[in-house]
Amino acid sequence: MEPVKIKMRENLKNKDFSVISNNCTGGIIYHDLGLRFLSPTVNLVIPMKEYVVFLSDLKHNLQKPLKDCRCVYNGMRKNCPVAEIEGTGIHLIGVHYHSFDELNRSWTERAKRVRYDNLFVIGQYIDGCDDETEDLFCALPFEHKVFFTRNSRNQDKGAVTINVSSFLYPGKDVAGADVFADTKGTRLLYKYFDFVKWFNKGESS
Repeated sequence: MEPVKIKMRENLKNKDFSVISNNCTGGIIYHDLGLRFLSPTVNLVIPMKEYVVFLSDLKHNLQKPLKDCRCVYNGMRKNCPVAEIEGTGIHLIGVHYHSFDELNRSWTERAKRVRYDNLFVIGQYIDGCDDETEDLFCALPFEHKVFFTRNSRNQDKGAVTINVSSFLYPGKDVAGADVFADTKGTRLLYKYFDFVKWFNKGESS
């Protein structure tokens, strides 16, 4: 195991938290920390504009059933199931699922595990995000949230913003920021944001 991951696991005190993210970032963090998935938003993508709507009434949306869209969302050429949180227009693109039934089963079970009193919310300037969507995300009333972006326009608006493109490719969005690594295999986000310190702001027991 990479030294960075070993150190992260050793220093983590808060181990019973839920990470809500609009793409695989949350699942990657859980995996690297060796923790159980206490969130349904792993192994899938929620378009950022719909993700903000999802977060605006999180508990209610997590209690709603899923509907099989039986389609490829927005022309994405991926052989994966797509679901909608019924009646909301919020789509779940199951990029790491093989069927709607598998996605539905995992989502429903993991939604029951969410620790609403120990919640950490992640957003990124990706998956259809624009400046208005970023502003809406950064205005959401979550105690612990971070938004990874290519600028710092919302640095003083309740979110930690990081110029992700500065350590990826100049002029690019933050696509792949969760999986890009340096020559030693360390995920770049871990080099520029202290997730363990962030998580430890929650319950420390």
